[in-house]
Amino acid sequence: MHHANPWYVLTGGPGAGKSTSIADLEKRGHTVAPEMARRLFEEKMARGEDLADIKNHMEEFQHTILERQLKMEADLPQDKPVFLDRGLGDQVAYYRFFNLKEDAELRAALDKAKYKKVFLLALVNAESDGVREESIAEAAILEEYIRQGYEREGFEIVKVPVLPVAERTDFILANL
Repeated sequence: MHHANPWYVLTGGPGAGKSTSIADLEKRGHTVAPEMARRLFEEKMARGEDLADIKNHMEEFQHTILERQLKMEADLPQDKPVFLDRGLGDQVAYYRFFNLKEDAELRAALDKAKYKKVFLLALVNAESDGVREESIAEAAILEEYIRQGYEREGFEIVKVPVLPVAERTDFILANL
């Protein structure tokens, strides 16, 4: 069993409304941590890379996300609740989705992961927002891989139903 910090991962397939929920938690005064994959993706797009470039170097992309996630988590407070937009278990799902082999670096990171609970947000919709381009079918597959990844690592998973934003946040806070 993992020794846990009071950290809570918000995760789910693309289009589950993670970022919206994270923004609402932040608005209510909670400490939040951004999604590293989206941040890296946006940086690469801003430098003129396109989706094809990134997909052609998916292993490198996933490694960079892992490094950034670990660096960010190292700086998070360990004594107060933090809500993370995705966590290390998401890497397991994305490695599987893109047929990448899990390596020692990811394994070591997972062994040290310290999340108290994982909130798996049900898919709201999967409309493309310029960064996300997965189909609804792919989003559902990713959601299942994410659930399996966190389950395999022994994290407690709370399924969050589709609700209006404020009610969803209330549900999360009521289930810490």
